Amino acid sequence: MASKKKYVLVTGGVGFLGHAVVKRLLSDTDKTLVVLDIQMPAKPKDDVIYLDCDLCSQNLDSMLSEYTFESVYHFGAQADIETSKRCSKDTLETNIFGTLNLLEWMRKNHVNQLFFASSIYSDSALGSYYAISKDCCEKLIKEHAKNLDLFSYTIFRFGTLYGPAANHFNAIRSMVEQSISGNVVINGCGDEVREYIHVDDAARAVVVAEHRDWKNKTVIVTGPHRLRVREIVELLSEIITSPFTVLFDEQSSAHYRTTPFSCERKAVVKATLGEYHDLGYSLKAIADEALESHCPEERI
Repeated sequence: MASKKKYVLVTGGVGFLGHAVVKRLLSDTDKTLVVLDIQMPAKPKDDVIYLDCDLCSQNLDSMLSEYTFESVYHFGAQADIETSKRCSKDTLETNIFGTLNLLEWMRKNHVNQLFFASSIYSDSALGSYYAISKDCCEKLIKEHAKNLDLFSYTIFRFGTLYGPAANHFNAIRSMVEQSISGNVVINGCGDEVREYIHVDDAARAVVVAEHRDWKNKTVIVTGPHRLRVREIVELLSEIITSPFTVLFDEQSSAHYRTTPFSCERKAVVKATLGEYHDLGYSLKAIADEALESHCPEERI
């Protein structure tokens, strides 16, 4: 008897990184893909099944019920730091509860392999609510693995992505478009260091994970191009021949300067009182209360 066909689920597979992963999976593997997203592609691929569904939806189970899945590539998220500052509730709901809903669906349907797109900001004091959401998602995934013996994950923390068809908030795309328009506004002083990686290289790292010893590990994916932001501006000034002005907005504090990693000393104090209740006497009082509640009633 032939085994039932198995699929691979890609959440956020229409987005910048998710779409690159879909292309790489199609070119490098023989997997059959189901893409789950809240937007549909302008040019859908014939050999991909697209489903319009929010990860937070209670209809997730019914939307996916006709397919049997072997693994999930989870790239669906609200990924803009500035948006997360303005729309904190939506960001936390989309990223955290969307991930929790997906994990619960995986548990119920015995889907035991997850590849998760996190961020270099997840281990940082910066990155606003976006960073908080990614850190929380990582913890949820790891706790899920502790409770389910067969479940495994690989978490990817991506550096600064660039490439064609980037989101409107992508740093490189934004600088290019602003350069063409004649006015560039940079969040920061320009000395911020980034390790830029092309989206197709990042996608390649994701797809090879299945064949690496990355089970239940966190993998940092950055590129070889370690440059200051002002160096990118200088490159653009040579590529784009028309002149443009540059304004550095140093009031922006949600982005890191040289490294996203931070060890933050927490403002925690231990309260010490002059007098305390006696533990032994209190235990006796609690026992007396419990015994009284268990005394049978007798009618006279």
